[in-house]
Amino acid sequence: MSGERTSESTEDTDDVATEPSDEHYDDRAEEFLELEAALSNADGTVAAFGDTTTTGVVTHARRVKPASIPEAYPVKIGTTHALGLTVLLDTDTETTIYTEWPDRVTEDDPLVRLLARLDIHPSRFADIAGAEVPLERVDDRYVLDLPEPSVPTEHSSRWVWGIIAGLALWVVVWLATDFVGGGGRLSFLRGCCCRW
Repeated sequence: MSGERTSESTEDTDDVATEPSDEHYDDRAEEFLELEAALSNADGTVAAFGDTTTTGVVTHARRVKPASIPEAYPVKIGTTHALGLTVLLDTDTETTIYTEWPDRVTEDDPLVRLLARLDIHPSRFADIAGAEVPLERVDDRYVLDLPEPSVPTEHSSRWVWGIIAGLALWVVVWLATDFVGGGGRLSFLRGCCCRW
């Protein structure tokens, strides 16, 4: 009897699990377009996003000497080579952007940060072909729009020394109050040290 119920419930489930129709997908696409239009027309959208950022699809890549980069290009190249990426903009025009080709690879290199943002490992660099890269418009030219590299602090170990100094001061005050107050804690410490 329980076997019959199982087959009946399976048949019911098959009836419920149907593939969505094309009309269903069209309705969803229409909802996305309506939301896009509403966001584009909202107050403050232009100020918040502006028209300075966009994306471009990589169509060509080559390594070049910095001397071949136009002087007006807003990003200065400080390495012996640069990477030139030809990108197709959403206006169906192509432009070339440049970034440093690292002489020695570090995590702060612009190329490494770009590959990390695109989730491309350097061993799969060819995957950058067809990738959509973030761009920013600076002085009528497009440049890569990457987050700033992490800035290492020269005094990053100061907090450790601050904690040690604070603990040492606390121990001195603790012992001083013990010395003035009758020596109960100091006797305890002597007892602990003698046991070891």
